Amino acid sequence: LKLQCTSPRDEVVPNGDQHGDYYPGCTNSTDPPSAYPLIDQADEATCTDSLWEAFHASGEGYDHFVDLTHPMGDETYLMWSVLDNGVVKARLAHNN
Repeated sequence: LKLQCTSPRDEVVPNGDQHGDYYPGCTNSTDPPSAYPLIDQADEATCTDSLWEAFHASGEGYDHFVDLTHPMGDETYLMWSVLDNGVVKARLAHNN
């Protein structure tokens, strides 16, 4: 393994002359930096305010709920339960 500047996607900085989301790491990767894939945007016709309210308010099946919304940010809610076998069942709902 070589010590190189690498990204979370195991892409390495050529010649160590770029910065950004890179950190020192041990890897033999030779993959150069590439653009992050695009994420499909919300469809305004199917992502209505009323559907969002129904979705995030329906905490059925979850024992705990916390509002993680930043005062100047988008709505974010975390719902979770700890199952009998110790596994955590969770839903993170974010309205951007």
